[in-house]
Amino acid sequence: MASLTALVALLLTIPAAGLGLVTVALVLLVAIMVGLTSLALGATGCLINWILAGLALGVSCRLVQRGRRLIERLRQAIAI
Repeated sequence: MASLTALVALLLTIPAAGLGLVTVALVLLVAIMVGLTSLALGATGCLINWILAGLALGVSCRLVQRGRRLIERLRQAIAI
């Protein structure tokens, strides 16, 4: 009986792993779609700025803050 339970548990891990892979694929697809949509709407500077701002708050890295300032300067230069 214990071997039957182990076999059933093993067989249930296969669909669970498949659903995990589907989830990862859908997350990547959504990330690509959000990036392309923001590019099409011309909001990539804003999106990148938000990402870098979040990284700067979370990591507090000078390189991230420098990149955020660079993106902001580029956005202002393009807007003029």
